[in-house]
Amino acid sequence: MVEFTMQFPYPFFVFGMFLLTQRLTPSAIAATPSPESILIHETIGNQESVPVPTQKIPSKLDPQAAAEFVKKSTPKLGLDLDHIQEIDPEVATILSQTQGVLSLDGLTSLDEPTAKALASSKELAVTLNGLVDISPQVASALGNLSYLELNKLRPSHEVLTELGKVSSTLKLNSLESLDAQAALSLSKIPFRLCLNGIKTITAEAAQQLAGSKAMIEMNGIEMLSDQAADELSKHTGGWSLEGLHQLRNVSLAKTLAEQTMAIDLPEADDISLECLAALVRKTSYHKLGLRTLSDEQARLLVQCGRLFLPRIEHLSQEQIDIFLNSDCRFDLPGLKELSDARLAARLVKNAGAMLNLGRVESMPEDVIHELSQGKSILLLSSLRSLNATMAKDLSTYKGNLNLKGLREMSDEVAEFFASREKTLFLSKELKLTPAARKKLEANRRIFFQ
Repeated sequence: MVEFTMQFPYPFFVFGMFLLTQRLTPSAIAATPSPESILIHETIGNQESVPVPTQKIPSKLDPQAAAEFVKKSTPKLGLDLDHIQEIDPEVATILSQTQGVLSLDGLTSLDEPTAKALASSKELAVTLNGLVDISPQVASALGNLSYLELNKLRPSHEVLTELGKVSSTLKLNSLESLDAQAALSLSKIPFRLCLNGIKTITAEAAQQLAGSKAMIEMNGIEMLSDQAADELSKHTGGWSLEGLHQLRNVSLAKTLAEQTMAIDLPEADDISLECLAALVRKTSYHKLGLRTLSDEQARLLVQCGRLFLPRIEHLSQEQIDIFLNSDCRFDLPGLKELSDARLAARLVKNAGAMLNLGRVESMPEDVIHELSQGKSILLLSSLRSLNATMAKDLSTYKGNLNLKGLREMSDEVAEFFASREKTLFLSKELKLTPAARKKLEANRRIFFQ
């Protein structure tokens, strides 16, 4: 079910995003999107739901209520009717005029007449993530849709054949296995195909998928045989293989580099030098799961335009120099130590909306000074202590600041932060004198969590 979100002015949006980061591990910067010619594909990832009525919500719609809901739908908002558990053909015909994405995840069954009525508008986008089983006849009707999600479905070959007729995007993330026959049916999807429940794939199935024009997501695959990787490398529509642990097939690496999408391999901690050399050739953004770096790997990686390495905990001085002597814009949110002021200054320069150094427990004064020159959201949530010099620098930091790792704060340090003009997060466990606590709590921009 899509959650309801309110519309806030920009400053509150930034603040809300900052709150969210307190609960998240380091994540990728938004990947470069693939071209989308249809409005639905421009908005599907950012869909907001229609406000849920405050009165008792019915589990079945009558035609009049359905028409009222449809009037309120927009391409951006779509229509969230996940509370509806039953619809008939008359209501389905009305709902087929919905603008944006129509979410009907509360339905657990669907008959053929209702499916045909729902798909009477071929431009409709529908999510039916409550359906576990459908007949081939229902699948045939749904195959007329533009965008379809069936993420709980356990389809037969006959059903897959019909679903392969969807005109743009199909999501079947509950599908756990894929033989050559099923792959051939699904290869006809033209825009986007999501099969994130697939754990392994044979060379024969991969060969059938390779002929697809769609961008294909199979983020559940951890390992590929060399034969399967060879077949996947023949697909030029774009791949998302975020679960892949190992990349040693150069042909597949070259294919990934050629795609316009970002290379997002957050679990890949075993990548051969030959594959790294292939990966950095074209695509500008790379997120890789490498845990350690050799100097040779570092020299290859800095050829990227944008590099995100969330698992790297330590860099040698030689590797720091390699990074600093490049034009690469890199992020290293996994660092556990940061003692080089030059590297700190570069990280500030590279930062987008947020600079995450949430695993570093201690830093020298010159590093803190460089960090204090930034404007992004700054996460220093593991930093254990600050002296007065550091506090003076950070107190005037122009972005939101997280210092929840601090366990003690002197009155002198508290005095600097008490007049801070930007948001500051501190821990509820922070030890303060009563006088210092009173001054900090008087600042409405300081939050104890």
